[in-house]
Amino acid sequence: RTMPLRLHWHGWRILFLSDSGWGTEEALMDAGVDLSADVIVAGRHGNDGSLGSRLLKATGTQAVIVSHADFPLEQRVPERWMAATEGQGVQVFHQGRCGAVIVSREEDALRLSSWLDGQELRISR
Repeated sequence: RTMPLRLHWHGWRILFLSDSGWGTEEALMDAGVDLSADVIVAGRHGNDGSLGSRLLKATGTQAVIVSHADFPLEQRVPERWMAATEGQGVQVFHQGRCGAVIVSREEDALRLSSWLDGQELRISR
């Protein structure tokens, strides 16, 4: 079981989905709750896909930090999903490549920077 959480931090919204998966995401969207988020932090559900285009649109997110493990296979981040997500203008921080992601607040922006590969994103208000 998972519990999605949305953190409001200095005016920014970070949605933590853990590995809740498609079923939970659909239930949240169908419930009509406010899912707006600047950043999503998510794991990989072992049995179904998640973080589809409908959820990305509902949240308006600009970045997804997604966990990755080489084993088991279900924990891998699919390349096809990454391409589709980035094709929607959402930057993906793939933790198998970038490692930890540091989220910091600047005067008028939220800054995400990866630990290993130098990937960065600055989200302005």
